[in-house]
Amino acid sequence: MQIVINGLTWKVLNANPNSDNLKDSRDVPCFGITSFPRLTIYLRNDQTKALYRQTLIHELVHAYTFSFGVHLYADDNTEESVCDFFGANADKIITHANQIMEKLFRKG
Repeated sequence: MQIVINGLTWKVLNANPNSDNLKDSRDVPCFGITSFPRLTIYLRNDQTKALYRQTLIHELVHAYTFSFGVHLYADDNTEESVCDFFGANADKIITHANQIMEKLFRKG
């Protein structure tokens, strides 16, 4: 599948758990990897649906920050922490925002 983020076309691909595409710069296996040079997100294909979604959101945050030139490199863990937090909580944040908007701007 392909998506466009700020004019950049990204590929989103499933990958076998043993794929080299799922290893980080230290050769550690991951649930997902965002390859900036390839503009590709690789997702491990054997995750549960809930973990797959959380991993997808995490990797999309990487792709969005890269595509918009946002650098979260205050230290080695800042970007990963932001992506982890958003990946784990995005659905709840959006749900709350939708509930509040619906209540405050209800027609009638």
